[in-house]
Amino acid sequence: MTMTAESRRMSEADRAGLAARSPEGHAAKSMHIRGREEEWIQIQANTFKNWVNVNLRECGLEVQDLAQDFTDGTRLVALVETLQKRKLRHNKRPQSQPHALENITIALDAIQEDGIKLVNIGNTDIQNGNVKLILGLIWSLIAHYQLGASNFPPKKLMLAWLKAVLPDCNIKNFTSDWNNGINLSALLDYCRPGLLPNWQRLSPNNGPENCKRAMDIAEREFKIPMVLEPQHFASPHLDELSGMTYLSYFMKEEDSPGYYSTLNWVKNQIPNLRINNFRTDWNDGLAAAALVKSKGGPVPGFRQINNKPENWVSNLDIAMKGAQKIGVSPVMESRDIANPNVEYLGVMAWAAQFQWIQDKQGPGELLEVKMGGNKCRVGEKCEFLIDIHDKSQVAMDQVTAEVSGPSGPINIEFDPRDGKGHFTAKEFGMHEVLVTN
Repeated sequence: MTMTAESRRMSEADRAGLAARSPEGHAAKSMHIRGREEEWIQIQANTFKNWVNVNLRECGLEVQDLAQDFTDGTRLVALVETLQKRKLRHNKRPQSQPHALENITIALDAIQEDGIKLVNIGNTDIQNGNVKLILGLIWSLIAHYQLGASNFPPKKLMLAWLKAVLPDCNIKNFTSDWNNGINLSALLDYCRPGLLPNWQRLSPNNGPENCKRAMDIAEREFKIPMVLEPQHFASPHLDELSGMTYLSYFMKEEDSPGYYSTLNWVKNQIPNLRINNFRTDWNDGLAAAALVKSKGGPVPGFRQINNKPENWVSNLDIAMKGAQKIGVSPVMESRDIANPNVEYLGVMAWAAQFQWIQDKQGPGELLEVKMGGNKCRVGEKCEFLIDIHDKSQVAMDQVTAEVSGPSGPINIEFDPRDGKGHFTAKEFGMHEVLVTN
């Protein structure tokens, strides 16, 4: 029997699906089912279906049943085309199972080509309506295209940002902490101060009412789609991924009220720098260092920081260390932020913490370096004195001093007990005394 190229591809796709099918695949394992499985799956299926339909709206398609409506692959291809903003060659009117399997394979291949790792799900799983695996596939699309997640768990970064912008709410999860609608109301007020100024007076006993009111306002004011029904958001059976899906609309990159609320605060805090995103504008560490310094945090050698790529990680190390000293915890490591493909949510969560740090004088304003004379000559001893203005904030025994000349650091003698020191200049040019704490 002679096999055509089309039939050969169909059989390969079919075998791949058969080999991948598993009741406990990667997607299913990512979902934490704790009893009441029927309610859990119903809420998640409804939420994910609504998310799919929001994205299919522009091409005039709709999904009613996740188990049935992806079986011929046309809607799955349309969803991928919308998310990837490109067209995929496929059979728009499949008349047979091989045609349907080919469509599904085209969609799955395109998803994987975009860097999304799919494990234990194949074309036959989707055609057979394996709901758990289909839900897992949709969550992978949400995490990648809506949250930009790849190397970091989206839950960790989302939670970090929510904790940063709502420090009074003690948020720990995406389920029970949101059932009474109070935290959602607080989030709306963060996105636009004054929108719900009395959120702290809401009664936790009016969860369904609070959720509906807040979600109506979110839809009206910010066009956040109600992919999650208010009664489901207030339900004790709310599953984690459904909660994350809805809340992700508040922090989508360059397309959400929370994103712009944090970004606008940063712009106002460090107006001398042009900050337009939470990715490439932070790679070199200059924005991070400036933000720390704006809150009075220590940034040794701030004026010497340059944006050469080989210095990016060290610049960020200095900024992160200074941030920790004023109470800002790291969300990611310096080498991660220095990556042009950094997860924007991690940077955004770190920067958001600064909003609640009390302004205070920087280290440079708490002390003064006085030279022993008006001039310092080559070959002669130059004396200096560190005078601390506020000894309640800076202890002299914790102060160190360095001197740098035109060619780099030079040897000095410094006594932290009285703040006196001296050095001998060996060349002409500017010499700088750097004091650190």
